[in-house]
Amino acid sequence: MIFKQAVIAWVFSVCFVAPAFAQSAAPQTTSPLVDHAILGESGLPSLDWFTEASSDLRDDIKGATAKGKLFALVWEQAGCYYCKQMHEVNFGIDEITDFVRSHFELVQMDMHGGRVLTDLKGEVGRETDLARRNRVTGTPTIQFLVADGREVFRMPGYAKPAVFLAAFQYVKEGGYRTLSFRAWVKAEIKRRAKS
Repeated sequence: MIFKQAVIAWVFSVCFVAPAFAQSAAPQTTSPLVDHAILGESGLPSLDWFTEASSDLRDDIKGATAKGKLFALVWEQAGCYYCKQMHEVNFGIDEITDFVRSHFELVQMDMHGGRVLTDLKGEVGRETDLARRNRVTGTPTIQFLVADGREVFRMPGYAKPAVFLAAFQYVKEGGYRTLSFRAWVKAEIKRRAKS
């Protein structure tokens, strides 16, 4: 089970293996994207089950809430090695993909993109302006948002699959209401060991 792998990650304090400021200068590999990810017109790897952003992110979050799902913005940029890893490795694992698809709607955002969108505060701007306003300084960055548009957790940088899945579980189970991510994972490890 993937969650058990999180124990190893926490023991060695390896929560995020890539720096939060992973940029396109990172080494590239020649391996092709796995068959479930496609390269979009923007140059970003994408998945067909990602939610297409409307011109108003407030409508997107309302749509996710109406479906009983949580909402997250996935910030990426063309040429980002760790974004590609997220698609190829993390979203290539059925347990992760099934969990995320069941409980979340993900909207892919381009940190340097020119799409004009209305953000969750009603301000209109290009994606790159929204990235700046949201203090997105590296990719991938995932912002987890609740129905009122408030950010409840942020995953900056690439995380190995066990930690990646644990972050989505943390938000889904509302762990952010009472515990830090690290404290929640430790509590979950203890709870599951007793089961």
